[in-house]
Amino acid sequence: MPCAVPCDVLPCSKRCERLLECGHQCPSVCGEQCPRKELCQVPECGAPEHLDAVVDFVCMETYKEIDLDTNPIIRLSCGHFFCMDTVDGLMQMTDVYEYDKDGNLVGQKPQSAWIEAIQQSQTRCPSCRRPISNISRYNRVTKGVMIEALNKKFLAMAHESFLSLEKEVSDVERDLHESRNTLEVDIQSALTGVARGGKNQKKSIPSWCQSRHATMNYLAGKALGFVEATAKEEQPYGRIHTLVADCIRRKRVADASYTVDDISFSPRYGLEGEVLVLRVHWARLYDLLQILELPPVVSRPTDAKSLIRNILKPLKDLKEMCKRLEKNAEEALYPRQQVEAILFHARFVGLELNLPDLTPPVAEPVLNQTTIQAAVSGRDPEEAQMVLEAVREQAREQARERSRAQNERREQKVQETRTRERDSLDEALKICRQKPGSTRGLEALVEEAQKMMRESVFYSPVTTDEQRAVYEAMRSELRGTGHWYYCVNRHPVS
Repeated sequence: MPCAVPCDVLPCSKRCERLLECGHQCPSVCGEQCPRKELCQVPECGAPEHLDAVVDFVCMETYKEIDLDTNPIIRLSCGHFFCMDTVDGLMQMTDVYEYDKDGNLVGQKPQSAWIEAIQQSQTRCPSCRRPISNISRYNRVTKGVMIEALNKKFLAMAHESFLSLEKEVSDVERDLHESRNTLEVDIQSALTGVARGGKNQKKSIPSWCQSRHATMNYLAGKALGFVEATAKEEQPYGRIHTLVADCIRRKRVADASYTVDDISFSPRYGLEGEVLVLRVHWARLYDLLQILELPPVVSRPTDAKSLIRNILKPLKDLKEMCKRLEKNAEEALYPRQQVEAILFHARFVGLELNLPDLTPPVAEPVLNQTTIQAAVSGRDPEEAQMVLEAVREQAREQARERSRAQNERREQKVQETRTRERDSLDEALKICRQKPGSTRGLEALVEEAQKMMRESVFYSPVTTDEQRAVYEAMRSELRGTGHWYYCVNRHPVS
């Protein structure tokens, strides 16, 4: 296995069979480095201060009194030594491994069952308090603790990065909201052109919108980068998985048994990052919707159609992202992100349903030459003209019928979509009421979304006071790498 990976081989508890330089059998345990002859238990070889040292903290026996065949010694990197049972007790080996009735190691326990207890326990030399390390027998414990410490550091850094990014998003949402009072004036200035340095600054409305939303687009990319940086593969345990998989591939190991529990990974910040991506896109699309209703835009159908296309273009991918986020949050037991995914999906659907239809109206049917010839053949001009007009009217009626059928199907689809979204929002409201602590500040937003689906009323995407209080409370969480705990769902808390 790679150096950073906790060993998956069960440690041996037998006495080492090698000989010391004095010719006597090694007093240490199998698999560990043999000590110098000063630690020999034979009085003629061993140093008196070592022979009289207490090495068994259970029976308080000295080195010269213990039976090395049943309880060999382990020499720590600091130079102190103790019997195997004593150090095993310090390292809580019964929490890490499965034992049979005779006290033999027979299997491993999942890391999630013991890692937190080991971290908070005494894994230091009883004499000098130096950390116990570089002992092959305790490789799984010491490296497991090290990786867990790295994991906590990773989560703390992700936490700080998320809060910083969330503040940027909130600030931009607020700036967009406050600038809407001057939208019409700003658009008129862009259309008429404002001289700066003697240059013509005229812009089309779509171009002006692109400049207005440059920061939003930048934050959307930054939020996606945050999601990628906190993905499962980038977390310490994910990197361990990658190292093991690469080792197995290179060495063609067919019976590798090392695994990392999926519970060791934290999906929280990936989910939070996806919520920020959706927030940024919703703020931008809502702003475009407000711009679309302004008189300067309404009076320019070409620009209005361009803005509608800009709104419609990302909606399919965003709705798919919402559904994916909802599923992942539900599986990871994060109700807040699950509710937010439902909320944003409903908003995007409501936006799509209330946009003007860009489908061109039914055109005047054009009769082909064969139909015209069949209608006028063998008839005088006046009769032929009447028959031809009747054929045209029949074609128009067929076109109107197709249009009516198409509109009915579209309306039926719209009603089915609204019903489906209302059911999802009802489920979101149920989650909010079942878990008010986890979903604080979301119940009112769900009710607003329900009203939106009923009345097509859209609300400005500005962080509410209650939501802002939630994010402020998060700033005191997960500080540093100590005194962390895990809830029953294995979510880190501090």
